[in-house]
Amino acid sequence: MKWLGLVFLVAMTTIVSALSIPSPPAIWTYGPNKNFTREWRKHPGSSKRPNPPTEKTRTPDFSEIDPAAFECLTMAIRYHTNCRITDIKCACDNAQTLRKTAKKCILEKCGFIKALRVASQLKKICKKEGVDWDEVEKEAKKRDKESKKAAKKLEKIREKMLIREIV
Repeated sequence: MKWLGLVFLVAMTTIVSALSIPSPPAIWTYGPNKNFTREWRKHPGSSKRPNPPTEKTRTPDFSEIDPAAFECLTMAIRYHTNCRITDIKCACDNAQTLRKTAKKCILEKCGFIKALRVASQLKKICKKEGVDWDEVEKEAKKRDKESKKAAKKLEKIREKMLIREIV
């Protein structure tokens, strides 16, 4: 029994002493593996892992938009703007028109949640093209107010002319 206790003590001492010896830092690299995909690889004798490489975040393009929503957008671009379907900048400049004309179709074909995703993707696509949808909407509202004022003025002038003709 004493031998068992002595063996246990020696084993524990060996384990503790082995754990107290620091291991050399690891060197990690990021590169292609045998399957031609990229992965982190640890070199022998290294434990420090570097920061992952920074890759540019991809901006969405039309290929990522739901096919049903894309169909609605192409119809809206074709029939309600003077843009070609491939001219993203022109389509983004007409964002307010596209919102009004494609919204109902997208909601019917895709549902509310997908429509929100599509709107978010379109904002990102247009931002990539240098068009801010929020600014386009503000300008459109400003033009609407101006056109309403002009329509009111024309209506007043028309009323005055009718009154003059009657009198």
